[in-house]
Amino acid sequence: MNDITNLPVLTIGGISLDPLSLLIGALIGVMIVGFVMLSRFKAVNNTTTAKIEGLEAEKLTLSQDLVREQTQKQALNEQIDIRKSDEKLFEAQFENLAQKIFEEKSVKFKEQSQESLGQILNPLKERLNDFQKKVDDSFGTQAKEQFALKEQIKSIVESNDKITL
Repeated sequence: MNDITNLPVLTIGGISLDPLSLLIGALIGVMIVGFVMLSRFKAVNNTTTAKIEGLEAEKLTLSQDLVREQTQKQALNEQIDIRKSDEKLFEAQFENLAQKIFEEKSVKFKEQSQESLGQILNPLKERLNDFQKKVDDSFGTQAKEQFALKEQIKSIVESNDKITL
């Protein structure tokens, strides 16, 4: 095996460097670069991990918001359905109430109309009845008078017949 101590010495800018020192220096440099890169990688990794965690938290928040919004939407749709059902019920009740009021008003109008017509027509009816009575009385009296006149004419004709014979 070669002994490291027997290696030639390297001179750079008047400084003598033995190979072992160069090797140790190179290893230290590589290690420093490795640590720097590792720390940068960790920093980038930490930043990326933090961003991922932030995005996952935001995703969770958005998912929760979405579930809440969907729940609210479903609740609103149910309320809309209930209101539509209530609206149909109220419409039917209103129609029934309107029909009932119309029927009541029709009955009252009919009663008032009959009462008003009665007030107008009853005096006319009374006058017609009086007129009918007078006509009946007049015809009755006239019929009696005609009958009496007929009897007298008959009596005169009989008397005339007796005289002419």
